[in-house]
Amino acid sequence: MGESAEASPLDIPFVDPIELLKRARTARIVEETQLLGGCCEPGRMYAVYAEDKECGKEKLFVCKDNSACCQHYFCCTNCREFDMEIICKRMRFDSAAKRYSIEWLPFTKLRRPCAYCCCSSLPEVTIDYTQNGKNVRLGAITNPCSCCNYEFEICEGNSEEPRYKVSGSSCQCGMQCSCSCSCCKEVVFGIYDCRKENMKIGSMLKVWKKPCNKELTNVNEHLIAVSYTHLT
Repeated sequence: MGESAEASPLDIPFVDPIELLKRARTARIVEETQLLGGCCEPGRMYAVYAEDKECGKEKLFVCKDNSACCQHYFCCTNCREFDMEIICKRMRFDSAAKRYSIEWLPFTKLRRPCAYCCCSSLPEVTIDYTQNGKNVRLGAITNPCSCCNYEFEICEGNSEEPRYKVSGSSCQCGMQCSCSCSCCKEVVFGIYDCRKENMKIGSMLKVWKKPCNKELTNVNEHLIAVSYTHLT
């Protein structure tokens, strides 16, 4: 699934996905199309694209939800556990062939245990970075209890202090009804930098699937669009 070249990595036109994401300033997360074929469908797949006038549109990451199907169908969203693997294009040196290649390799993993309470004490999502076959803790996402907003806090490393916050009002029409009509089809979240007095640095836009897609597939045409003015 990769492109090969001679021994020098400089011969390969490769741009790190993170750098490309910073340059683009806009990302779009799209669920890969799958026809509904039964109760225990395969793990859901998502693709992350960078979009920019200069960069164009390029797939940066592929995310696979490896959670069991019973978690999708019998557990509510706030309580169910999930196990997601994210892969991306990475430079790899084959010592036997003595050449570099670009391959889709594991990048990060997101894990969350099952919760028994959907209102408080929700378990955190741990984010591990895959390096040399080993998982290194990159950070965590927590879901604090909030009456009027849906909030998520992102922490770096082992720190318990949030670095970023994502927040959206629960009073939005799209939070109450997931149809594709003009007033309900979109849900907006703000992205804030906690170290800069909660300065808004971007936004997330979730678009619900159209009726025909909703009935025949498990896919949103444009699941989430993320735009940001500053990413560090």
